[in-house]
Amino acid sequence: MASQQARFGAFQDFTGHQGDKETLRLYDRAMAATSCGITISDAIQPHNPIIYCNPAFERITGYSAAEVLGRNCRFLQGPDTDPAAVEQIRQALRTGEGCVVVLKNYRKDGTPFWNELTISPVCDDEGRITQFIGVQTDITERKQAQERERESEARLRLTLNAAKMGVWEWDLRSEEVSGSPEVESLFGIASGSRAKSYEDYLKCVHPDDCYRVALEMARVVKEGGNLNSEYRIITPENTVRWVVSMGSVWRDERGEGVRLMGTVMDITERKLAEEASRQQFLRERLVGAIAKRIRASLNLEEVLNTTVEEVRTLLGTDRVLIYRLEPDGDGVVAVESVGEDWMPILGTNIKDPCFAKNCVSPYQQGRVRAIEDIYTAGIQQCHVDLLAKFQVKANLVVPILQGEHLWGLLIAHHCSESRKWQESEVMLLKQLSVQLAIAIGQSTLFQQLSTELVERKAAEAALRQSEAQLKEQATQLKQTLHELKQTQAQLIQSEKMSSLGQLVAGVAHEINNPVSFIYGNLAPASQYAKDLLNLLKLYQKYLPKPPEEIQEEADAIELDFLIEDLPKLLASMKMGADRIRDLVLSLRNFSRHDQAQKKPVDIHEGIDNTILILQHRLKEECSRPPIQIIKEYGDLPEVDCYAGQLNQVFMNLISNAIDALEEYNSKRSPEEINRDRSKITISTSLKNEQGSIKNEFDFINPSLVNIAPSSVIIRISDNGPGIPEAIQQRIFDPFFTTKPVGQGTGLGLSISYQVVVERHGGQLKCVSTPGKGTEFIVEIPLQKVEQESVLGAYCCLTSVSATPQRVAS
Repeated sequence: MASQQARFGAFQDFTGHQGDKETLRLYDRAMAATSCGITISDAIQPHNPIIYCNPAFERITGYSAAEVLGRNCRFLQGPDTDPAAVEQIRQALRTGEGCVVVLKNYRKDGTPFWNELTISPVCDDEGRITQFIGVQTDITERKQAQERERESEARLRLTLNAAKMGVWEWDLRSEEVSGSPEVESLFGIASGSRAKSYEDYLKCVHPDDCYRVALEMARVVKEGGNLNSEYRIITPENTVRWVVSMGSVWRDERGEGVRLMGTVMDITERKLAEEASRQQFLRERLVGAIAKRIRASLNLEEVLNTTVEEVRTLLGTDRVLIYRLEPDGDGVVAVESVGEDWMPILGTNIKDPCFAKNCVSPYQQGRVRAIEDIYTAGIQQCHVDLLAKFQVKANLVVPILQGEHLWGLLIAHHCSESRKWQESEVMLLKQLSVQLAIAIGQSTLFQQLSTELVERKAAEAALRQSEAQLKEQATQLKQTLHELKQTQAQLIQSEKMSSLGQLVAGVAHEINNPVSFIYGNLAPASQYAKDLLNLLKLYQKYLPKPPEEIQEEADAIELDFLIEDLPKLLASMKMGADRIRDLVLSLRNFSRHDQAQKKPVDIHEGIDNTILILQHRLKEECSRPPIQIIKEYGDLPEVDCYAGQLNQVFMNLISNAIDALEEYNSKRSPEEINRDRSKITISTSLKNEQGSIKNEFDFINPSLVNIAPSSVIIRISDNGPGIPEAIQQRIFDPFFTTKPVGQGTGLGLSISYQVVVERHGGQLKCVSTPGKGTEFIVEIPLQKVEQESVLGAYCCLTSVSATPQRVAS
């Protein structure tokens, strides 16, 4: 009550009136009842001290009236109060004008609050400013809500920016189309510009897509449903972008469409990636089609014409030709595919001394040249003049080689403008040049054979009287045809398997060179060391007391130990070099056998080479016990098979067995490992139509001895944990694996199954009992299997690169 009376007295004092007390009390009660804080400051006194505050001001600030009266309002300000707002208040107080500001103030307990402050001056009858009335409104909740809204909008904006997405709206009544800043940026609309009309929006759509987009939007407006449309737009910079628009119609209470709202997202990168994938597929399909045509046809002209026509269509270039090089360095355009707008040059003889002098040798070395612009590429002027004569602006040149001989060039001409050739386009022409080289070699062999056939027919007419000679010639002709087919198959498959051969043989070659150098110098090094040691002994014999300095040096280098250890060191180096040579030999054998045609091979040699390559995984290490290999080989004949693919099957199965044992050992104690040591058993035997010639007790079954064997059996077993029955049913499925992500692809056993079953006509079985180990049984027929499939050929190419798989128990 005393505080209220004090405020009333202050209110009465500053009013300067002694009028009706009830009226003054009513005014005081009204200001006390308001939720806004009210202060009155004295404008006449320095620093404008507060002479009145209502209870709401006390509640808002936490200060009592006694703590407030006589002070300036600056005590509510803090370090982060907006200086601009403070300056605005000072300016209002200096000029005696009212103002409204929003600033951050602090309560008595130090907590901040947002204050919407309204300052109004009060004048006396003479017009002098006597007081300032300040009205404070706590708008903290409103500011916090605004801040949350701004944060939400910022997060939405970041999300839209990250997704390259914007929001748009089409007012169906006013025909105006508006969008978020992301839409404006995507469509190239000036930021903040007024909404565009629907017709303006359609002008941004690519002409080829405009009609379809308009129909789809009209359908959604009329029939309902959701809009989901992909189309192209043209920006003001005349660039083409791909977008996808999604949206739906908002309708009024009568069901009439009011506006179509949705999102638009830039999908240009995805479309470019899809187009790149499509182009890659087309290039691969073209290479495959050319290769297939080469295998099916001996007509070189047909193959060459098809190649240039397909390449020009795929690359979208103006001219593709094959330039046939003559021995004197000149040449002729032998094959050409050219667009209607450009000059044909088929059959043109080209005499270019610059080319013969400067370019033949680099192309013989396999150089590929991609010229984006003939006038800026830095080529010789004579070559520029020649290309300009044929309307060429950019070209791509790939050599066609026959061994080390430059047969000709595969050339793509771009005549309309300069062009940046893509790496994929260069790779396409390089692949096709290999295929064309195969076709040319095949055609040459065919021509040689045709010539030989003509000669043999003439000889046949001359020697018709000798029946024996005619039969011999027929036999030789048959053999020649057979060799031609084999040569043709080898040429076709050589390009397919070149990467595999280069990988393994290249490693063996690179290791073999330094090892051969070391190995070749070990013998003379040993002899030199022996001679030097003998000479040293003679010195010691005839000069038993050398000078003191020599004696000290001999002690320092431990001469006696050096004399004893040097021969051992050289012998150890020779053992290491022998070991490396054995590994290199295994690698070379492994790569040499991996050919795309069948041949009789020693199965045991392939298994031994595989074991030798995997030897490092069988040895004992600090964190891994050794794995014992037990070989139980039977007496096998040479088997007609694809040796390299079969070697890869052995590699997969043995690697999987090692993986299973290593994982099994990681879960066992040292005592269990010592009690039951890890073993992999590899056995081979023969089988005929009635059963195995060699039974499980390793003795000969007399009733089967005289029956010719029909297949070879290879068993690879381990004493690991075994495979659960549920998993056994899926182990040969492609991409199925129980290994952690990154440690397997699930292709090893699938490819092994395809190699054995589809490629060789054999069988691959898995017999496993959990807790007792796993056995894989490979059966390869001894008779030649002629059937091949496309899937089998694919296995041939991918089996080496696939990671060997083993199902983890």
